[in-house]
Amino acid sequence: MIIQLDGENSKIYTPVQNEELQTHLSELQEEFDNVMYHAEYKENERIRKFFEEFRSPYGYLYTNEDQTIQMFIKIDEALLEGELSGNLLLMKKADNSYTETTYEFNGITDGLMIQLYTTIDGEQEKLEGNFYDGNASSFDLSFWESDERVWFGAVTEEKYNKQYEEIKVVD
Repeated sequence: MIIQLDGENSKIYTPVQNEELQTHLSELQEEFDNVMYHAEYKENERIRKFFEEFRSPYGYLYTNEDQTIQMFIKIDEALLEGELSGNLLLMKKADNSYTETTYEFNGITDGLMIQLYTTIDGEQEKLEGNFYDGNASSFDLSFWESDERVWFGAVTEEKYNKQYEEIKVVD
């Protein structure tokens, strides 16, 4: 057997014994296992930290510019394996009226993307989005009533209640 070490001239090969080759392969495998262990550890820590942040706010709120549509996402359960459940409250103001509709959802996330599945008017809908800045404080999500993505930000219970009362006021 012949081994070529990094940085050596590619046309010069050094003959080696089988046991030397096996030692070299064992060292490479050990280095690979160590790198994989640390990569997996770092990823598990990222996920653990993300879910701690994701569960901590009261919910996630979106309000459009003219304050006629507001959506509130309340996460009931978020498992480290990526499974989610909760509800989405859609509030609308139009023509001196105010309506509220609640949609239950199930979903998945890995801390980078988010997908929620719900039923709207008897049709199964998939809402897709992404988290930004490497944390759980905000994400965007597709909205079935438009082709645009809407931005949800984490809110406290006090901020949500204030926004909720403001949108209910009909002109």
